[in-house]
Amino acid sequence: FLKDSSSYLERWRSGDLSLIQEDIDRSATIGKLVAIELPSGDRIDSVARSMARSGALILENGSQITVGDVIHLRAD
Repeated sequence: FLKDSSSYLERWRSGDLSLIQEDIDRSATIGKLVAIELPSGDRIDSVARSMARSGALILENGSQITVGDVIHLRAD
């Protein structure tokens, strides 16, 4: 685990952009309907579409979320 973490950290420090795609490919959130509970108490319901270079979650409604609780919703 530590060896993998060390390798990942080195790739991140070097600016390896393929890490973003790897994280998207492994994500259980991308493509799913989610509710984001923001620190302000507001809630956004949308589909998680991607991840920005900054690590922000990009939602279908165009929002980029950097802070908040992500709740996976079931589509009815």
